[in-house]
Amino acid sequence: MSEPVQRFLGSGETLARLHDRARTLRRLQEVLARSLPGPLGEACSVANLKGDSVILIARSGSVASRLRHMAPSLTAALAAEGFAVTRVEVKVGVTVAPQEQAPRPSRTVGAAGRESLEKLIAQLPEGDALRASLQRLVDRSRPE
Repeated sequence: MSEPVQRFLGSGETLARLHDRARTLRRLQEVLARSLPGPLGEACSVANLKGDSVILIARSGSVASRLRHMAPSLTAALAAEGFAVTRVEVKVGVTVAPQEQAPRPSRTVGAAGRESLEKLIAQLPEGDALRASLQRLVDRSRPE
């Protein structure tokens, strides 16, 4: 982090506690990543540290099951790094991939419809909201 941000984060008591908490969680994540085999370490993350419990989020149920079986070795690895953790909680975090939106269908107006709209637009007074809306409709639509 840059020096001005560090100064800002350390300036207030609340921000200093938040900064310390974030640093602790980041250190926990680093220890977790070193303690687990490659793919398993990438499939989970530290969610929180509450008292003597660390809460992990797994990407799937199978990863969560494996982490639960490895809980004793994880607590030992975390204790070796100076964390007073005696319990590992594992939760499955479901991620939902964003759905791609279908492109909007292009609007087409037939020649007769366009002609009728233009006649109606000509009859409406200048500055009328309906006239402006109809003109936008004609301008944005493609002829058939």
